[in-house]
Amino acid sequence: MKNFLYLSLLALFSIALIYSCSAEEEESVAPVVQTPQPEPEPEPVEYTLIVSAADGGTVSTEGGTYEEGTEVNISATANEGYRFTGWEGNTSTEESLTITLNSNQTYQALFELIPTQYALEVTAGEGGTVSTEGGTYDEGTEITITATPNEGYRFIGWEGCGDGIFCDDSPNNIITYYDTFTFNINSNTKIKAIYNLAESSTPDLVSNSGFKFYYTFSDGVPTQWISSFKNLMIYLNELLDIKPKGFEYDAIGNGDHSRVYVWTLEEGSPYEDEIGLPYCTTCGYGYKSDTSVLLGMNRELFENFGVIGNFKGLSIPLHEIFHVYQSNQVRSADPPFSGVIPYLKYIFEGGAAALESLWIQQTFGYNYFYESKRFFQQHDAQQAIESPELFEEFYNELQIDDNYSNSVFLFLALVKEIQSKNNIDEISAFKKVYVDWWSYEGERLTKEEQFELIFGFSIQSFYDSLDNYSPEIQSVLPSETITLEEIFQG
Repeated sequence: MKNFLYLSLLALFSIALIYSCSAEEEESVAPVVQTPQPEPEPEPVEYTLIVSAADGGTVSTEGGTYEEGTEVNISATANEGYRFTGWEGNTSTEESLTITLNSNQTYQALFELIPTQYALEVTAGEGGTVSTEGGTYDEGTEITITATPNEGYRFIGWEGCGDGIFCDDSPNNIITYYDTFTFNINSNTKIKAIYNLAESSTPDLVSNSGFKFYYTFSDGVPTQWISSFKNLMIYLNELLDIKPKGFEYDAIGNGDHSRVYVWTLEEGSPYEDEIGLPYCTTCGYGYKSDTSVLLGMNRELFENFGVIGNFKGLSIPLHEIFHVYQSNQVRSADPPFSGVIPYLKYIFEGGAAALESLWIQQTFGYNYFYESKRFFQQHDAQQAIESPELFEEFYNELQIDDNYSNSVFLFLALVKEIQSKNNIDEISAFKKVYVDWWSYEGERLTKEEQFELIFGFSIQSFYDSLDNYSPEIQSVLPSETITLEEIFQG
């Protein structure tokens, strides 16, 4: 029994020993260490660059996709005839840019046509200065220049030529009478400011409204003619009250005064220093003296004037002075040759020429309308009847208008039609063409509108009525007893 117990204890001890050893062995084994895995690197940030060129040039790159922070050089190149002006998307005006990509970016190179350039030369005549001497300017550039007279001088006008400003084939071109002149340059242009000594002498004649006349006679003009001319001017001054107007007027009868230059053609050009080389010898004219009436006539017209065959020696001056009246009656900003106010040659020139004949008839008892072979019997007025529109403008190569004979025919026919269609007397009809037409100062109208307003019928109606007239001057002759006083003062 003892042996049995002994063996049992021994077995239990052995089992406990074995378990204890196993547990110790297990506790001595080193734990397994887990190695941490590295974080994956982030994907790089990318941005888009778009580069383009507007019309007129190219760019070095159209852009692309780049990593953040990448520097990209772009440049613009203009085509021939263009120039680079800048970048849309950037304020730089340099043709090359370095871009750092930190965002999506878009740029466009901008170009413009290189404008044609023109030279402007501005000079001042004796007696004043100008605000600029000119320079080189892009086509279409707006330029403003100002003329300033020296003490004792006055500014007359701008003389010059160039596209976009007044220019013709005459040797002297007055552009404007304003001292400040603005225009857009469209050609190589030369402009000169013209000055004259300030007026200090007493005028020879002043109208009731204050328009002044100054006379200048050459040594070749007979004193007898000068005396008759002065008497004629006194008569016209009583008949016509010429109004002073602004210097924006055309060459004849503008401003507040007019100089009358009288000389014989046999003397040449005695007033070249004052008036240059005029394109006319009996006309209204503007150059270095801004408002001139030129009376350069053959010596024979200054001699034995007032006798049959030589009425023109005084009727020509009357004709030109009447143009001053016509021009200064109309609104100050619209001279008759400007095309702004209604201009009809047969009213302007035909009216002045008819006035000559009315004055000759009244003064000398001679029917110059009918009797003068020089004036009205060179040809009939068939062209005026068939094509009256040819005589609306001053220059028309198709018109035949010797001594304004066709224009006078149309003028007198118009008076007849005014009298008939309005059922008024002859004097009232003359008043409409000599006074009402030129003194109209209402709303600005076309010639067709003003014609119908003043005369009571249309231009076309007038033209249609001409078929009722024969082409001889006798068919439109006015009464022989009519007087200018009745027309202008009655």
